[in-house]
Amino acid sequence: MKSKWKPIATIALALSLAGTGVVYAASWRDTAVGVSVNGSRVSFGDGVGAHLVEGSVVLPLRKMADSLLAMVSWQSGEAKIYRPNVHLVVAEEVTREGDSYTIEHPFGKISQGSRKKFTVFAQIDGLRTDIESFRLRVLTPGGAVADDSGALQAGSSVNNFWSLYGFKVDFDSAGEYKVQMLMKLPGEAETVVAEKAILCE
Repeated sequence: MKSKWKPIATIALALSLAGTGVVYAASWRDTAVGVSVNGSRVSFGDGVGAHLVEGSVVLPLRKMADSLLAMVSWQSGEAKIYRPNVHLVVAEEVTREGDSYTIEHPFGKISQGSRKKFTVFAQIDGLRTDIESFRLRVLTPGGAVADDSGALQAGSSVNNFWSLYGFKVDFDSAGEYKVQMLMKLPGEAETVVAEKAILCE
């Protein structure tokens, strides 16, 4: 039995990461385990889920990376994970003079029915790879896009850069509006790498 576990685990992980297929093993039926991130259960859909194998949890890397707001790149048989440090600030106004920024009236809560113009200020560092682009957007409590910056370029200093973008959003629904930053690795889909909530009530 021991000789069968590791090849199955390796193949399942690789195929899940590459998105080319799914491998099931009958002996896995009784080893499924749940996984939560910050109290939210991770859903693996119809694909291979998380399983306890020889005392270790084996799970789809890409799905887990998404839950941890990290990017995954599959290169020459190696899975590479990137998780930059991203700090998002939501404020009524952010102004820049040279290398200095002034943040005025930051907020994280708003009254339902308001229409508001605001700026999202993003500071990024610790990014150890090149990216094709990044994007800032605001989602409604129902998951619809309320406003979107479109694809933006990081410039030459990809490891440490700052970005400002102005939004105008109608806060019609009660609940959490999500401010997100997404990044795109070459050859990969966009991935959410940071998220901040605006509570509407």
